[in-house]
Amino acid sequence: REDMKIDKNKTLLPHTIISDGVYIKSEAENLGKNKKWITKQLRKSQISSLEDVFLMQVDRDGKIMIVPKEKKK
Repeated sequence: REDMKIDKNKTLLPHTIISDGVYIKSEAENLGKNKKWITKQLRKSQISSLEDVFLMQVDRDGKIMIVPKEKKK
């Protein structure tokens, strides 16, 4: 990374906040986020429950990625 002059802050992986409907408190706290903030972000994406989320990740810049669970037919 140093030889290629890649900033180590740009190579950080996002933190997984929700995995298969399970809230990962320690990862949220590492980013200074809480369950109330996460719930608000889910509502913005029209998701009403943590259990409806397959994956939620947040990077250090605050960029959010949410993958909802597929609805059962």
